[in-house]
Amino acid sequence: MQTVNTYASQLSVFCNYLSLKQATFFEVDDGVLYEFRNWLEGEPHRRYDFQRKRAGRQINKLIGRAISFLTWYQRFRLPEEQILVGSHFMNPLIVVEERKLQKKGRVSRYLWHGSMAPRDVPKDVLPMGRTIFLQLLDACDQLAKSRYVQLRMRVLLGILADTGCRRSEASMLTVNDILQAKDSGRLVLRTAKRVDEFLRLVPVPEATVDAALSFIETQRAMLVNRLLSLGIISEEPQWLFLTIRGEILNSETITQDIARLRKTAHIAQPATAHMLRHRWITIQVAERFRAYQDRKIPIDITTTILTNVASLTGHKSIDSLWGYVDLAFNEIGIWNAVDAKLSHRFEADALFRTLQSLCSSVRNTDSVDPEVSAQISDVTLRYMEALAKVSVES
Repeated sequence: MQTVNTYASQLSVFCNYLSLKQATFFEVDDGVLYEFRNWLEGEPHRRYDFQRKRAGRQINKLIGRAISFLTWYQRFRLPEEQILVGSHFMNPLIVVEERKLQKKGRVSRYLWHGSMAPRDVPKDVLPMGRTIFLQLLDACDQLAKSRYVQLRMRVLLGILADTGCRRSEASMLTVNDILQAKDSGRLVLRTAKRVDEFLRLVPVPEATVDAALSFIETQRAMLVNRLLSLGIISEEPQWLFLTIRGEILNSETITQDIARLRKTAHIAQPATAHMLRHRWITIQVAERFRAYQDRKIPIDITTTILTNVASLTGHKSIDSLWGYVDLAFNEIGIWNAVDAKLSHRFEADALFRTLQSLCSSVRNTDSVDPEVSAQISDVTLRYMEALAKVSVES
């Protein structure tokens, strides 16, 4: 569904442009595509006058999507003698070249057109700082009037931060996934950008799972019951995160909600869902390198070992053997202490967020509920215990 939505969204930009020019598909030629590129480059940014709305890579995607659609249109909607897209010797209206792109050992082919913009220099995407993350959490209570939307965003941020999952992977989480995580301590993620529907298990803090369960049993349950009584839905949806209409929460809505949080919190620096993924991955790698350094093993010995093994297994390249490095480290137990430390660190962060949420609920009431007071005491104790474990292991 995400792919279909993305395709339609990208193609709609080209259709809107043709509508402004009062042009039809069979009138598109090289000149129209160059004008389309100029129009995309000249679009103003919604918030910043000094920035472009779209980078060169995004512009090329839109041009490529237009060419892909016109190729289909030519094949199924135009007579054979009318050539809309093709190589220069076919004398088409749109001259394209077939080019190859090699990435991660795979070769893909794509159609290139002269209107495509030069590739931008890739921007460094940095991990999100803890301060900015906490500011986003604080802003959840001002995101919307609906308490359901507020808690949905808070739980979603916690899962993004504590599992390093992508937006689309968070979108595909189910209620049953959370129930299983409560028993196993690991969350099932349906890996995006893979065609083999690969599932992976990621450790998740108990406090994060408890927050999700509380969300399921309270605000989400109230929403589902209301939608069922109104006849808007006929059965309870399986997805953890729902829109107020009971539909699955898509990736674009997650992006927009985080952008609104950033604006509400008056955060000047960038703050995106993918930066939370970078934060999680950075922590994972950093802790493993620390353990690696403690063993005083030279880093280049890994290549030496894999080269020696490749001579025995017959692999032409050691690239296929890098996945065995983690398996070997697991075998000798090098990660045991690291995994425990990471677990305690993320558990402490999750408990701190729970405290933050409870304190927020207390601020919004005239009197303190004894049950809430007991929860604060319990979570505070667990938080201090987690912090102590992290300090001892550091």
